[in-house]
Amino acid sequence: MKEFKISVRNTTDGKQVTLEVEPQMTIQSILDVVVDYWQFKNRVVLALSEGKENKLLNPSSTLEENKIVEGTELLIMPDSEGGF
Repeated sequence: MKEFKISVRNTTDGKQVTLEVEPQMTIQSILDVVVDYWQFKNRVVLALSEGKENKLLNPSSTLEENKIVEGTELLIMPDSEGGF
């Protein structure tokens, strides 16, 4: 599969990281990387910004299933609901 780049923005401080990913990667694998990168202690979730709303992404789904492509920005934020 062809690799592409996405960015993940931390909604608590605005910092951003760019990742090289593949379409079959899961949201959980992206979460694992950014949790390690930012050393989060609390539970977090990944979301896709859709206008004024943020769509929470299921950790077991893939980037491809969520139509995440080159240049997509994901948001990482505290998990206010306790998970899926």
